[in-house]
Amino acid sequence: MFYGRDYISYRSDPENQIPKGRVGGLGMQGNVPYFTHMNKPYQNFKQLHAEAARLLKESKDDAFIIDHLQQQGVEKYYAEMILENVREDWYKRRQLRKHLVLGLSAILASFLLTVIAGEKAQTLLGVVVDVSLGIYGATNVARGLILFWK
Repeated sequence: MFYGRDYISYRSDPENQIPKGRVGGLGMQGNVPYFTHMNKPYQNFKQLHAEAARLLKESKDDAFIIDHLQQQGVEKYYAEMILENVREDWYKRRQLRKHLVLGLSAILASFLLTVIAGEKAQTLLGVVVDVSLGIYGATNVARGLILFWK
């Protein structure tokens, strides 16, 4: 495994060229190279998103965040897109937490209904309620995970 410039990028800029004959961190899919490690542009992308998230967490104004990102060499439209992406990530995390809490609560309620009620819940209505709560819970957990990774 090579570090540094050995696998950074294959863009035209000389700082990011792959040295000939070295494939550290470089894989091939057909005749198209792809990189198995985080490359320099991706690191910059993640750093810009982290910076925008930090500024949003500090309750800075949108215009201030966009100006700050522009000072780091980002175009205005790209800075706006970064800000939008950070907000969307936060929204997805909130939705994941909401669905996980609802789903796990329903599964727990279904389990407790089965354990506590025991034989008394063996009527058709008890079984239907118990199974319905379990299905609702599992569906909510799955939905939260699907929406988060989408």
